[in-house]
Amino acid sequence: MSDVLERLRAALQDRYRIEDEIGQGGMATVYRAIDLRHERKVALKVLRPELAATLEPERFLQEVRVTANLQHPHILPLFDSGEADGFLYYVMPLVDGESLRERLARERELPVDEALRITREVTDALAAAHELGVVHRDIKPDNVLLAGRHAVVTDFGVAKAVSEATGRHQLTTAGVALGTPAYMAPEQAAADEHVDHRADIYAVGAMAYELLTGRPPFTGLSPQQVLAAHVTETPQEVTELRAAVPPSLGAVVMRCLEKKPADRWQTAELLLTQLEALGTPSMGVTPTQALPDSRPRPPLPWIAGAVALVAILIAGLWPLARGDFAAPGDGASGAAGGAVADVEPGFVVVPFENQSGVDSLDVFGAVMADFLTSQVSRNGIAWVAPASNVRDFARERPAGSDVVAYFSGGTGARYVVTGSYFPQGSSLVIQAEVTDAATSELVATVGPMEGPLHDFMEAARTGTDQILGVLARVLDPGTVGFPARVAGQPRSYAAYRDYVEGMELFDQAERARARDLVYQAVAADSTFAEALLMAAVLEWQLGDIARADSLIQVTEGYRADLAPGDLVWLDWLQAWIEGDREAAWRAGRRFSELDPVTGGDERGARMANRPREAVDAAMRTYRRFADPPISVGYWWFDLLSSLHLLGEHDTELEYARDAREKHPDDWRTLRYEIMALGALGRADGIRELIAVAEERAVEGAWDFPTVLSQADHDIRPHGQEALADSLSRLAVRWCDERGERTAPCARALYRTGEMERARTLFEELLAEAPEDVTLLGWLGSTAARQGDRDAALTLSQRLAEIEARPYTYGGATGWRAAIAAELGDRQGAVALLEQAYRDGLSYSVTLRHRTQYLSLQGYPPYERFMEPRG
Repeated sequence: MSDVLERLRAALQDRYRIEDEIGQGGMATVYRAIDLRHERKVALKVLRPELAATLEPERFLQEVRVTANLQHPHILPLFDSGEADGFLYYVMPLVDGESLRERLARERELPVDEALRITREVTDALAAAHELGVVHRDIKPDNVLLAGRHAVVTDFGVAKAVSEATGRHQLTTAGVALGTPAYMAPEQAAADEHVDHRADIYAVGAMAYELLTGRPPFTGLSPQQVLAAHVTETPQEVTELRAAVPPSLGAVVMRCLEKKPADRWQTAELLLTQLEALGTPSMGVTPTQALPDSRPRPPLPWIAGAVALVAILIAGLWPLARGDFAAPGDGASGAAGGAVADVEPGFVVVPFENQSGVDSLDVFGAVMADFLTSQVSRNGIAWVAPASNVRDFARERPAGSDVVAYFSGGTGARYVVTGSYFPQGSSLVIQAEVTDAATSELVATVGPMEGPLHDFMEAARTGTDQILGVLARVLDPGTVGFPARVAGQPRSYAAYRDYVEGMELFDQAERARARDLVYQAVAADSTFAEALLMAAVLEWQLGDIARADSLIQVTEGYRADLAPGDLVWLDWLQAWIEGDREAAWRAGRRFSELDPVTGGDERGARMANRPREAVDAAMRTYRRFADPPISVGYWWFDLLSSLHLLGEHDTELEYARDAREKHPDDWRTLRYEIMALGALGRADGIRELIAVAEERAVEGAWDFPTVLSQADHDIRPHGQEALADSLSRLAVRWCDERGERTAPCARALYRTGEMERARTLFEELLAEAPEDVTLLGWLGSTAARQGDRDAALTLSQRLAEIEARPYTYGGATGWRAAIAAELGDRQGAVALLEQAYRDGLSYSVTLRHRTQYLSLQGYPPYERFMEPRG
């Protein structure tokens, strides 16, 4: 040993001063050394001589250098590698800490939150490595180092480098194991040449198993026995060995240990999402030393506005995607009795009635309705209004109103399914009725049916199984033996109960509380696809787009478990997250297939430059309800801006006035009317509305400069330059008299040509929000107007850097197009607009009206870009 050390010191004396040996592993001996060039301590790892003798050195070094590209907080980087005097070596930082193996030797098993944290950090490292095509192949406690609060993975790719350099993939080479039996995936144990990244997922599961239980999944007298067990035996459940482990965490670990790679988590990213969710308080495991998530998060202050917009959009589209509608008002849809004529041959399932008087049984009625509804959809019997919205109807139902007329009128469904239940001995007795709302006739009865009182989920399955066939025969009396099947149900009533209660909170806009309950449902059943999808929706609404993205990717793995409506919603939301407006539009078109009464996606159609389709979809909703149920700021905008882009300004004005009549206190409805009047050239009408706005502003109700700025924006493109100029001068005067220094004031200065004052104010505002995309765009445009090309291009570059971040959706690129237009580069401006759309920018009136784009009007490439597609 002394001779080997001296030879090594002599071979590397120009590069490293080797101090002493600090450890040995299956493939390498580790030395403490000093990197002479950089004067730093390092761990120098030298392959065992008997192993090095079997390798092709160049191939080994080529493979091991791949890991040098791995840059991640939980991956120990590779500093150097090489060959010297027959020694193959590689160099990594010397970590001041201990290995996970040393800690396990001392403590045997770790606290649950510590085990979760370490597993999550190792998985985070694997996700980054797998993204670059690097597989570890030897994840084990020995290769995880603990430094302070950090866990870092070492020796990435070394096992693969050895196997590639020998040209062999056997379990051992020259008596050295390529992998460690206790953590080796079955395909590794079987010497499969096609081992991929899922072997790392198995190894993480085996390691997490040991952290939680104090032992690996399999132990035996010999390595061969352990390897055989990986291939043939099922490990004991984690929770059986340690009751303190939450069932949800145990289930995640056990799925890692599935024999077949296809049955495990398919990517480290999916596993990471599960582990992160388990780290939330609502999932029952709260890490005490959790590190900040190292993955990208939306860094932009302006993203909150985008999320708020989409949150309102989701609140409107969720009913359409799932077949839901707003609660009926005082019109025909909420009639107190009598047949309902305007209906389609679909179903609405009303929450079943608890006839027992026992409060603890109340929730079963909602569960039964929701479960039955999902099964009608999943079996393709007919379109159906989901129970989530029907529960809303139930809360708002006027006393004494007829159940059938009320729910059929609100949803447009012809057939209304009602039911009741009560306990009898150890059973829960369920019965149901189906009524034709068009004729007020009872067309079918089901039951009584009995299910176990102690198992609500089994009772719901029993009732649903019998009702499905009856519903099929209602639509087609000739149907015999309809093969309806109860499928896709969660594993426990607790999961379904939490999901249903979460949906009720979602309907009430209690998003944070709804998220907690939905996560509890996922904790009870990690494969509960509807709950995963709902968790993604809620994370999106709450502003965590990255987490929503991860949850959507997890949900993708359970597509087969989703009902048709949920599949459309999954595709639509995924397209939104990816910024793919065309895919969102295609998904949105499928809404109307599921809901022939009001289904459609006016927002997706408008954003994909299909204003005619947007108007048609919006009008379906409008014709159904006297007062459109979706926000004045979004449903109305989609309808009116689409009419505007189509040039149908008389119709636009009619509906704009309707909007202002319904929502007189919302200044945006006044804006919509001004937009239509500007296109029609009615200056006097605009002046009258501006007077109304000023009066409301004096009262403190409205922000007058904002109204004036928007009015200038909407009328200037229609040849109303003189009036637009007067409105912006009025805004400047208002701001000066009151000492206001806001963005609308700065925009007014810009539009009146006071560029120096505008630039100063934009810079002042930007100092408070340095990454505000809109302010950067306006400031860049101002610099361009002043002829300061260098400053304008510098600001454009800042916008480009912001756009390179995740979840920006083309907004920054759209402003780069504005700056290019102001610099006179029309070709570059249009190219940037096209790129912005590909990245997620939406078509809207803004692309016609934005002040900076006015110079593009009449330019053929811009006109082709703006030409409606449908």
